[in-house]
Amino acid sequence: MAFDHYVAICQPLQYPIIMNPQFCVCMTLASLLNGLVYAAPTRALSKAFSTCTPHILVVSVFLSSGTGVYLRPSATSDTLQDMLLSACYTMIPPFLNPIIYSLRNNR
Repeated sequence: MAFDHYVAICQPLQYPIIMNPQFCVCMTLASLLNGLVYAAPTRALSKAFSTCTPHILVVSVFLSSGTGVYLRPSATSDTLQDMLLSACYTMIPPFLNPIIYSLRNNR
């Protein structure tokens, strides 16, 4: 994020060229990998993965179903399929949150 601000302030005319979507994805992945590398002991790393994995799954279900609902062309979309995707988008993540927290509290 600091690099984003630096480019916006120091090179405003070249901002769209430098901060393209591919660069942003690469910077995000580098940041995630950097955080994993600096998670020191193996025990802490396994605890971090056991805590983060269910949340990542819920977020991916939320984003993928939301993306499916909003990026489909409305002229060719099936109403039943739209309703199912909307149900996944609105009901599955809140349903999974108590399950995730109860599993985490049992450990």
